[in-house]
Amino acid sequence: MDDVEKYCPESLWVLAQPLLPAHPKRHQGGGRRRIDDRFTEWTAHGVMNALHRAMLDVLGAAGQIDWSRASVDAMHVRAVKGGPDRAQPGRSR
Repeated sequence: MDDVEKYCPESLWVLAQPLLPAHPKRHQGGGRRRIDDRFTEWTAHGVMNALHRAMLDVLGAAGQIDWSRASVDAMHVRAVKGGPDRAQPGRSR
């Protein structure tokens, strides 16, 4: 087993690789070599959310998601009357 397969199985790499941002081009060949990609860079480019959706698509299509154990958490907050975005009676915009 090579190092890549140890940390990222081939089936996951097939989903993730097309989602990764392209490496910036080094003009004139100068400067330091690019270091490995970082989690923060991938997060900023939306890679983690896209990979999550792609994994859900694959697992859902294979019938491998147990929706009986899913839960939704939401918070309801009462709207404040007369806030800056709401029209007030007797006033024109």
